[in-house]
Amino acid sequence: MTPVMFALAGATVYAIDVAPKTLAMVQHVARCKGVAERVHVHVGPAEELPFEEDSFDLIYGGAALHHLQLHRAGRELARVLKRGGKGAFQDPLGHNPALEFTRDYLAYRGKHPVKGTDRPLRLHEVQAFGRHFTTCTYQGFELFSMAVEALRLKRASRLRRLLETTDDIVLHRLPFLQRYARFVVTCVTK
Repeated sequence: MTPVMFALAGATVYAIDVAPKTLAMVQHVARCKGVAERVHVHVGPAEELPFEEDSFDLIYGGAALHHLQLHRAGRELARVLKRGGKGAFQDPLGHNPALEFTRDYLAYRGKHPVKGTDRPLRLHEVQAFGRHFTTCTYQGFELFSMAVEALRLKRASRLRRLLETTDDIVLHRLPFLQRYARFVVTCVTK
């Protein structure tokens, strides 16, 4: 419900998705929260956006890039982003063989039965996507702390805090290990 959270913070939001049911839920929640007039939806692909050039100050994609044709989507997102505008995206990474085995073959809570277009990103794809923008930075998150989900650790758990602290230290001091993390956050500027 990220579009609704942005609207609650005062933004005018244009939510894009290929799934009409997802957007219907966004509209429903926006109405319930009293921000429906600030949340506009469009059913369609990010590779073909119906907006003028230089339309947006900020673009956010939560677990979206890994479903897209990145070259086309990168070109379109750069087209509609204003000069100096920023984009932020959070997606699964696909370099960790153990994590990929888990994603492909093991049952876990919240796993969708059909993989479809769900293909975790590789860093060379993130770098290629970033070439459409003036700047592109990215960082991996959740290496040791990806066990939090499997172990169902509560937020106040000491083990959870230890795993998260270990991630902070290790991924900062040994950045080459970020490629094996669960997620990548990509930030771009036009």
